[in-house]
Amino acid sequence: MVRKVIVLLGALMILLIVFSSFFILAAAFSDSSVKSKSSSISLSSVRILDSFDDDDSFDEQDEALNEEQLRGIDGLITRSKAEEIALAEVGGMVVGFESEKENGRIIYGVDIIVSGEDVEVEVDARTGEILEVEYGDDD
Repeated sequence: MVRKVIVLLGALMILLIVFSSFFILAAAFSDSSVKSKSSSISLSSVRILDSFDDDDSFDEQDEALNEEQLRGIDGLITRSKAEEIALAEVGGMVVGFESEKENGRIIYGVDIIVSGEDVEVEVDARTGEILEVEYGDDD
């Protein structure tokens, strides 16, 4: 869900850049005194668009963390506590666990099988708050 929101915000940012570039170019063609400034702004806008042309570029803000890295961070709940919290929410059996830093926030992803269905429960590694429950293969 968080990734979908980030991708949507990125798409809106791209549309805003394209939209504003259109007006900059229109001003450049209508006023010759602005033409040289508009060209430089237009070129920098194109460079920005090039860096955001891949939807996966927003995932680069996520960073997988291993157990050694987690041990060096104070104030985190344990893996077993995160699994306990996730199981209390949906039941089932834990089949996987991952930890990542997402936009500066450390998140535990607990993969669980519930009645034959894959469920991922995202738990805030500092507070133990359940951030999201994803059923099936939703990303």
